[in-house]
Amino acid sequence: MRKLAVFDMDQTLIRRDSNDQFFRFLIGKGLLTEGFLRDEKRLAREYFEGTLDIRKYYEHALEPLRMMEKDRCDALLEEFAEKVLLRLFYPEMLGLVERFKDEGRAVVIASSTCEHIVSRAASLIGVEDTVCTRIEYDSEGRITGRVVSDLCYKEGKARMLKAWADDHDVTFDGSCGYGDSINDFEMLCLMGRPCCVNPQPNLREEAEKRGWEILTLS
Repeated sequence: MRKLAVFDMDQTLIRRDSNDQFFRFLIGKGLLTEGFLRDEKRLAREYFEGTLDIRKYYEHALEPLRMMEKDRCDALLEEFAEKVLLRLFYPEMLGLVERFKDEGRAVVIASSTCEHIVSRAASLIGVEDTVCTRIEYDSEGRITGRVVSDLCYKEGKARMLKAWADDHDVTFDGSCGYGDSINDFEMLCLMGRPCCVNPQPNLREEAEKRGWEILTLS
């Protein structure tokens, strides 16, 4: 069985929150107002506190693309990936991704961000496998604003990752996992070698209690 290397995405693989960056990208194109971003910041605070109603957040995050024509939506997401996401990756984390690939590990991005953004981030760095919240598309390929999978958040992220590992003949023995927030805690507990990247205070406290590795990046 192959060993596993798991990376959270936002503020772990990349320096920023990808949804926040996407909303700013849409504001720059005149497709969103600053008021939407204020709501996003409030929800982001709840996320880092571990108190967020994730279903409400998904409704909020998907609203700008809901029922947008597929070609237009795809073009916006591809432009965002190339012009914004690509420059946000930590070089140190990309180095780890490549090292683990060379070792023959199964490399996975596991993120509470929805698949329309996670899949594009993974493609940019040559990662084939993602564990994230899946969303619904209508018969014409438009995002409906609804989710159709388990919620890749907190216990749900660990649950989805375990299911993925079972399906792909991958072991957690000797595995490596990277995350930054308390919402990654359950996932990190699965890992043989958990590592916290610029951890939020509540995750740092847990990491220090358990002797987990802490990685500081700038």
